[in-house]
This record gives sequence, C-alpha cells and structure tokens, in this order.
Amino acid sequence: MLEKNIKKSVKKSMFQFIETIHYRNGKMPLINWHNQRFLSTQKENWNAIIYPNILDILQKKFENYRFENDLSYKIRLVYGQDYLQVEAEKYTQKSISELYLIHADEVNYSYKFFDRSKLNQLKSKISTEAEIIAVKQNHLTDTSFTNIALYDGDKWYTPLDPLLKGVQRQYLIEKNILHPKEILVQDISNYSQIALFNAMVDWEKAWKFPINQINPALLNL
Repeated sequence: MLEKNIKKSVKKSMFQFIETIHYRNGKMPLINWHNQRFLSTQKENWNAIIYPNILDILQKKFENYRFENDLSYKIRLVYGQDYLQVEAEKYTQKSISELYLIHADEVNYSYKFFDRSKLNQLKSKISTEAEIIAVKQNHLTDTSFTNIALYDGDKWYTPLDPLLKGVQRQYLIEKNILHPKEILVQDISNYSQIALFNAMVDWEKAWKFPINQINPALLNL
C-alpha cells in the first residue's frame, strides 16, 4: 500500500532507505536500535544527519492516530535526502511452509534499502508460502525478509555476515541470546533447528523449523 502511494507521488529513486518498526500497545521495543541504524545510515551514505531523531518523527506523525489495543502495527518510514514518508498498517505474521537455499552472490543489502527488487527476484523462484535462504560464497546469510539463527542443541548461532544486520538481531546478540558465527552450507546438518526473525517478530514468536525443513537443493537465480 505504501509503495503504491509513493510511486504515485514521487519518483522511486528519491526513496533510498526504509525503517520498519513494530508498534503494539503504545510500545516500540526496538526504537533505540532503529534510531541507531537510522542515524548511521544517513551519516555513512550522505555524510550528514538530515533527520536527527526517529522518535520525534513518529510522535509528530501519529500524535492523533488511533491505534487499536492488543494489535500489532507495522510502521514504515521511507526516507531519502529530500523526502520522508511514514505510514502504519496492521500486521499479521505470515505462514511459511518450506525453506529453499538459493545462490545470492550478487545481492547487496548492507543497508535497509527501499529497493528490494533483487530480493524479490530471488523470492519469485519459489511458491508464495515458501521462503528462501540466500547463500553468498557458500555462506548462509538471511531470508528475503528476516535474519536467521540455527540451534546446535546448546546455543543459537546467527550468520556472521548477514545480508542486513537487523535491529532484532543486534538486540539478541547484545542479550547473549544469539552468537554470530560463520555458517557454511555443508554445516547445516550440524544443527537441529532454524529460526527466522525480524523487527516485527519477537524472538519468542520467531518462525522455528526442524533443520530438515530446509530443502537441500541449492537453487540458482
């Protein structure tokens, strides 16, 4: 919905980055981590801080907005050097039936770019209820919209070099729940479970699958 509205009003090239924030019952649990990424993205890409505080932007935007209690909302803040737009919509966690490995050596998503065309292209190779795990240089990275973690029976490990260092991932690392580690395709059998998570999904509600839910065939783009 937001993307359609944006395309109607301005050129897509103006929108470089996006933050996706979970709001529920007056709380945004990861807002500090979002703000850190929001500021570092601006500084590293523009050598300037144009928007100094994400919370101020959201409070002004939603001052008179009526959020329903006990519902999750996805707040999407899309921004470029000369444009910023914020919208909110109700969020429901999607179902995922199967996981596929896919080559993604050419994909760069080191910042949370608004343009997800490369990721969408990877995702188009499988059914709508399945999900990809992008493989770069034989290393597991992310799905098309989440970070991942694998469980070895003792600890949860998350890829050392994901496509995107998500805010939920950073929070879980700081809490010593996840441990960064290189995970190669041939290492998958050393683990018993895989979890998928992002800023919209708390760790307790993360998608979790037995490791054999990953289709062993490595797909090509």
